[in-house]
Amino acid sequence: NENFSFGDSKEIMMGNINIRISRITYVGELGYELLIPQEYTLNVYNMISLIGKNPKYNYNLKDCGYYAIESLRLEKGYRAFGKDVTREDNPINAGLQFQ
Repeated sequence: NENFSFGDSKEIMMGNINIRISRITYVGELGYELLIPQEYTLNVYNMISLIGKNPKYNYNLKDCGYYAIESLRLEKGYRAFGKDVTREDNPINAGLQFQ
């Protein structure tokens, strides 16, 4: 994805809703985070779901819960500060040293 590489962030329009999309992931796969005004979250969810279920695009989108995301994060070895790493840890004992 050369046009929108990892760490990029920009504002886009979805329908008539202005949102910010960031190319970042917490689970180790190609991912995006959407910052959506609260009053439009259901509308954006419905738009994404409709497109994701359209056989024309073959995205095969599925809903997943927070625990699924947590298991992917752990599988990838990503740490969450305050959960996996605390102030009592240092980079060595947290497994964050450079290889």
